[in-house]
Amino acid sequence: MKLEFSAKILRTLPDGFNAILEDGYLIKFRDSQARHDFQANDKITFIIENADKDEGEKIFNNHSVIYGIITSFISNGFLFKSISEKSKFFWNTRGMLTHKRFERDDYFEHNSLIKIEIKLETLDF
Repeated sequence: MKLEFSAKILRTLPDGFNAILEDGYLIKFRDSQARHDFQANDKITFIIENADKDEGEKIFNNHSVIYGIITSFISNGFLFKSISEKSKFFWNTRGMLTHKRFERDDYFEHNSLIKIEIKLETLDF
């Protein structure tokens, strides 16, 4: 499974950012272990897909690739942990990603390894 969507960053936070889709839907991305180098008004593309193995995380200027294991689903997204994290309570997670597509379908399986790529794009909103 592979999902791809574009959004515009509204606000950056110490552990992530909020972004908006063209139709006004709010995306929330949190990552407690890495600082992603995006700024307000940046136009970005998310690519989320199943992964067979961790090929190494890369946090570059305007391009991030991280790997995580889905720990639980929320009403419009999922929570994920690092591959190296041992089982903990469900609220001990690395991060979160929301999107309106997840309101209808989870797309990925619980405990599956995923790759999340975020890159700066040039879009027309």
